[in-house]
Amino acid sequence: MIGTASGEEKIPSSVCLDQTQGKDRAMCVILIGAVRQFMHDGKPMHGFTACSKVDPHDLSDTYAIMDWIRAHPERQQDDLLNVAPEALQKLHPC
Repeated sequence: MIGTASGEEKIPSSVCLDQTQGKDRAMCVILIGAVRQFMHDGKPMHGFTACSKVDPHDLSDTYAIMDWIRAHPERQQDDLLNVAPEALQKLHPC
């Protein structure tokens, strides 16, 4: 099981920095997609809310979150499931 509760595996945001089409990039895209789907229509996650008008199946927000992670090296070892909601809120505040 993946998540942030005790005893669960954390996935560092740095997995999104893989420039190849390998398994790390795939994991990044899938996890960000799950966060985006969960937060669609302003539903909060880890204290963050986002109001993106982009269809959750459109990858433009996913790529924007990956760019945000790349631009914030201090957050790259933090759990992706905590960083992605924050980045999405910064990109699309309500």
